[in-house]
Amino acid sequence: MSSVDTQQYLICPLTLQLFNEPVTAEDGHTYERKAITEWITQHGTSPITKKFLSINRLTPNYAIKDAVEAFKQQQAQSNILPSISIADANVNADKRQNFEALDVLCRYCRLTQQFSSIKEHQLRCSSNSDNIVPFEIADNEAMFAKSQQTSSSNKAFQYKKTFSFTNPLAHRAANSTTTEEPASPSTTSTSTMASTSMMATTSTIASTATMTTILTMTSTLTMATTSTMASTSTMATTSTMTSTATMTSSSTTILTSTMATTSSSTLDSTPQMPCASAEWSSTGITITSDLDSPHDIAIDSRDNIIVADTENHRLQKYFTNGTNMTLLTDIKASSIFIDKYDNIYVTDAFGDEVRILSSNGELITIIDGSNISGSIVNHFVFDGQPCLYVDKNNTVYISDTGNHQVIKYYPNSTSGIVVAGGKGQGPELNQLNTPYGIYVDEINEIGAIYICDLQNHRIQKWLNGANEGITVAANDDQLDSPVSILLQSTADRMVMFISSFSANHVFKWIPYEQEAQSVIAGIGGFGDEANQLDAPRGIKFDKYWNLYVADSGNNRVQKFLFNTSSCDNSD
Repeated sequence: MSSVDTQQYLICPLTLQLFNEPVTAEDGHTYERKAITEWITQHGTSPITKKFLSINRLTPNYAIKDAVEAFKQQQAQSNILPSISIADANVNADKRQNFEALDVLCRYCRLTQQFSSIKEHQLRCSSNSDNIVPFEIADNEAMFAKSQQTSSSNKAFQYKKTFSFTNPLAHRAANSTTTEEPASPSTTSTSTMASTSMMATTSTIASTATMTTILTMTSTLTMATTSTMASTSTMATTSTMTSTATMTSSSTTILTSTMATTSSSTLDSTPQMPCASAEWSSTGITITSDLDSPHDIAIDSRDNIIVADTENHRLQKYFTNGTNMTLLTDIKASSIFIDKYDNIYVTDAFGDEVRILSSNGELITIIDGSNISGSIVNHFVFDGQPCLYVDKNNTVYISDTGNHQVIKYYPNSTSGIVVAGGKGQGPELNQLNTPYGIYVDEINEIGAIYICDLQNHRIQKWLNGANEGITVAANDDQLDSPVSILLQSTADRMVMFISSFSANHVFKWIPYEQEAQSVIAGIGGFGDEANQLDAPRGIKFDKYWNLYVADSGNNRVQKFLFNTSSCDNSD
């Protein structure tokens, strides 16, 4: 056995090299700083325990650093280089051969390859033309791949894992147009997308998606578009037309949808934040209507839309190319939040729990509320529409509706803390009555939680560490059952955007004002027309400040375009 093998604790588990700048992460393991920083940036979780990690909480391990220096001096004095013996090399060669037939998943084009050919595939990957660089596959990555193939999730749910191969030397360009594609149905299906925006599409797409079981497929996409397109097959172009995606694949999930997408502005013309006088189109565009009482929506970094199809008991993902996939079934999803790593947080009223998923629906972990400090109960009661918020540090906030409180979970913590309410159901300032939507201020009053206090018909602001809330909006008519809230700082003031379930409006509201400044969605009141809403619930902005509304009573998701000209002359 080599000298290095007798000192395994001096070797980084990611680089398989002696430490140069060892740091200890929150998972208790030590890594090379550069390697773990790149890993956290790409994945957000521990490569060993899969728990959430933060780059800001890496601490130098001086004991390991000193031990490495001592080891190097010892090797130098004995003229022994830290190398691997021939016997060890043969063992490693045998180990590699054992993994040659292992299926791994390319993170760029989603195509399944055998482990032995993934390096060659990466160099010619059609979806990764901007990131072609040489790289090596470490033995620990193969071992990790095998563990992902054989591991199962906790509780009663079991998910077959697929290893997503990550090239540590490849850095995705900020303007990358790579689009994640969904799995397709077992029979030929058609998904229609009406589009008025410029598009660039590759007609042959290979993709793999994981739902409740692993699905591997190859799909062919034929599209008619409204602009000049780069493609590997024949395309038809016209000035105004509907594009149809025809896909054939092998799987067990049926996908059908009709999805409309419209782009009203470009990133260059969209302000970083809406001004105080910002306006939106009064008529909405139906994104999808194949739903039953959708409670919430969320939008990931690639502009894909995740929908809580609540009464159909499923979680849906709608891609920008007009296709969709089912991420989860047998779930009563009521609230969704997507963090900076595109992990999906979703509340499940069936199990009174929060599930945390990867972007393709694989279960990462479950929060069940079994250990809450300061609470008289040790379980969630998810009545109505419990909501979620995840801040930039991956701290999770949960509105525990039936227990009339808001719970906070720090990253990697298994216990929650009551941070608002928790004093029973009631109208007092230290109480809440069925809290629904929540939003955390991360800009001005850091950590302040804005809460839709549903049955009290008010919005409460709960400062960090406070024992009672501050009423920032209250109006029995306009705020009749507020269910969702977004917060945005403009140049000179804070603005709230509030969805009122019973009033059938989405309001723009200045804190402490007696009434709304304006109605930005549902201006026509109750109904199913384009300018109307019926029991609106979750609301979200995309990166262009277009507003999406879960129009639950009309079983649809509506999109209201941001009017960029409304902020042209603002300060």
